Amino acid sequence: FRTFEESGWNRNAATYADAFGRTTVPFITPLLDAADVGEGTRFLDLACGPGDLTSEAALRGSDAIGADIAEGMVAEAKRRNPTMSFHKAPAERLPFAAGSFDAVCCSFGMHHVAEPEQAAREVHRVLVGDGRFAFTVWSSRPGQISLFNIVSGAIQEHGGIDVPLPDGPSTFGLAKHENINSLL
Repeated sequence: FRTFEESGWNRNAATYADAFGRTTVPFITPLLDAADVGEGTRFLDLACGPGDLTSEAALRGSDAIGADIAEGMVAEAKRRNPTMSFHKAPAERLPFAAGSFDAVCCSFGMHHVAEPEQAAREVHRVLVGDGRFAFTVWSSRPGQISLFNIVSGAIQEHGGIDVPLPDGPSTFGLAKHENINSLL
């Protein structure tokens, strides 16, 4: 699953921000607000992608760093934000010392992590004692019209859904409060 995710994000790094990435931008402000990211916050953007969340955190005055499993995404984040720091690192093995951050956020990335429980342990390790962790997930409420309903319908009509996928976390597994509580 990890190899599948890494290679997929490497292939799509240059086009993600202007395509699907636009759907996540409206959630940046509420996510940073939830983690109380502001002036002087030592901040980590986990699964940073092209760096939109990292960049916005820096505009708030935080000391923002991004990390992503895909070298292509790290390169794209650096291209878009040349003065900022981005690292290639899986969420389950972060290259930062214990207590390095006041806040960690993950924008629609936790379901792309091969071992979300290990990633949560790493987040806990790199946070200070009263640090904050906030992340967004896609909703799976029955009857709700969502981006995934639209995309799934388009794929069924114009493509094929018989694509072999490796076993991994459910896209909507963390959309349930009891699963989030269990993870945390």
